[in-house]
Amino acid sequence: MADDRASLTSFLDYQRATLAMKCQGLTGEQLKRKAIPTSGLTLLGLVRHAASVERSWFRFALNAEDVRSLWPGQVDGAFAEFHVEDADVDEAFAVWRCAGALDGRAVAEAAEGAR
Repeated sequence: MADDRASLTSFLDYQRATLAMKCQGLTGEQLKRKAIPTSGLTLLGLVRHAASVERSWFRFALNAEDVRSLWPGQVDGAFAEFHVEDADVDEAFAVWRCAGALDGRAVAEAAEGAR
């Protein structure tokens, strides 16, 4: 049976892999396409949201680092990461990969500090 940290890390890895799989092989236009016309939800928006959330949880909440928002505040009452019309696809994925790498390091450092 896994401890809490291992369980949570495994779940996060699963979520990352699932989102990456859903995005694999799609064009920038397809990644920016709304799931349904009345929704603002897109795969690229989810990638940007995942990067933002992981970065804030692991760098700000866990390590108390001073991190600025990746994308400006809110647009029309919604988080800006979901407004992807002019978003750079490569940048979004690079930021998400970087957030994941930093998350792994932050978790490892927290585990060392807890010992």
